Amino acid sequence: FENFFFKLFLSPSPDEEALVTAAATNGYKLIQRTATTASVLITDLENKNEPVENIFEVLRVLEFTSERKRMSVILKTPQNKILLLTKGADTEIQKRLSPNSNKLLME
Repeated sequence: FENFFFKLFLSPSPDEEALVTAAATNGYKLIQRTATTASVLITDLENKNEPVENIFEVLRVLEFTSERKRMSVILKTPQNKILLLTKGADTEIQKRLSPNSNKLLME
């Protein structure tokens, strides 16, 4: 299944492929993506539990622009929580973190 997964996921962005590969290595495997949902197989690597499929509702995609220098997606989790995921230039992300987050990154 894992080899099948990696062969199927293609993206025009090498960054996106790297993020999906890193997520899969850490127990989060993208199963299916539509305009309105993202299905993710989540494995608790510490407890070695069986993977559980979670379907996230895609509420909004904020596309990358040269002005924003980042891309974001707003999701609703299966537990009805709102989640914001952002990727982008390190300098743009770091200046939006709380001061406490910056201290953790420097350690």
